[in-house]
Amino acid sequence: MKILVDTNVLIDYLVGREPYFETADKIIQICCDKIVTGFMAAHSVPNLFFILRKDYDHKDYDKKFV
Repeated sequence: MKILVDTNVLIDYLVGREPYFETADKIIQICCDKIVTGFMAAHSVPNLFFILRKDYDHKDYDKKFV
């Protein structure tokens, strides 16, 4: 079976976003175990970079000025 892993699933997994992390972790795990073949859209790579960088910059900004 082949699945397209949505950008939101990847973000949930990478940042441990609750309450979705557990499900995202299961999806990533079945892909890693080669139970299914996971794909992501090419546009997910720059989207992930933009979203995760923005989140990181915001957290870093908050730490500097709080």
